[in-house]
Amino acid sequence: MRTLNVCLALLILSAAAAADPPKTRTAEEIKKKLAEITAPPDKELTGMARERDAALRRLKAYRYLANVPYDDLTLDDDTNAACEAGVKLCAKIGHMDHTPENPGLPEAEYKLAYKGTSRSNLGQGWASLTRAVDSWMEDSDRMNIDRVGHRRWCLNPTMQKTGFGRVGEFTAMYAFDMTRKKVPDYDFVSWPARGPMPVEYFKSGYAWSVSVNPRRFNKPGDKVEARIYAANDKGEKVGEALKLNYSHVDTEGFAIPNCIIFRPEKIAIAPDWRYVVEIEGLTTGRDRKPAPLRYEVEFISVK
Repeated sequence: MRTLNVCLALLILSAAAAADPPKTRTAEEIKKKLAEITAPPDKELTGMARERDAALRRLKAYRYLANVPYDDLTLDDDTNAACEAGVKLCAKIGHMDHTPENPGLPEAEYKLAYKGTSRSNLGQGWASLTRAVDSWMEDSDRMNIDRVGHRRWCLNPTMQKTGFGRVGEFTAMYAFDMTRKKVPDYDFVSWPARGPMPVEYFKSGYAWSVSVNPRRFNKPGDKVEARIYAANDKGEKVGEALKLNYSHVDTEGFAIPNCIIFRPEKIAIAPDWRYVVEIEGLTTGRDRKPAPLRYEVEFISVK
């Protein structure tokens, strides 16, 4: 299956005093909240309205786990229309393209479709929008692992509204929204998320990513290094760092810029497995003071 993403200039983020880490949530709290988020609506929906609602709930679940605003995220009629026009255009030309030429559509129709293709995550090969959201969050194939851009747009803290469209195997999610007026302060957004992390939302072959707040950290360079360690139930490292089969730093403007991407060669993703992530080489301020990161991931099941 294939996906495309696009880059935008740096987002305007909240001012940078020291950010408090997110409140640690218990496995039971997470299980309960995910059940609430993913529960079908009271009113019966049909057709594309039902599919869009399911995709929105799935996106909200990912955002909740990643500790970015989720509960007031809404679908928008205008962006839904743009995404629908965009995937119709992709279907007409037979492939995904963020900047397609006009194949002969009326100018107004083409302009709407172009908005949908150029400002959205695009996908091809998925039979539902929910599966497309899962694919954008995975983002670990050889065409996307160097930036995990779809994932970063899905977890965009400034997002207040979104839209979806699907025609056949072509899918779109409006990603460039930056209308949230109050963006909670944060130090970084990681995936898998720090703290308890459901195995139902992350698999062993997925890339790990940490997007650091550019108002808090300097632009990372080649000296940044991420390491993953197995940990005991006290959060203490056990053994040597896991061998990585991929490591890269991307500083392009995919939602939060300055993203550290890494993937372990072999790792157990199962309930009760714990890991410590350490990132060295980050700096803050004009004096480039070292600012290492450390956080824990504890895999759980919410079934």
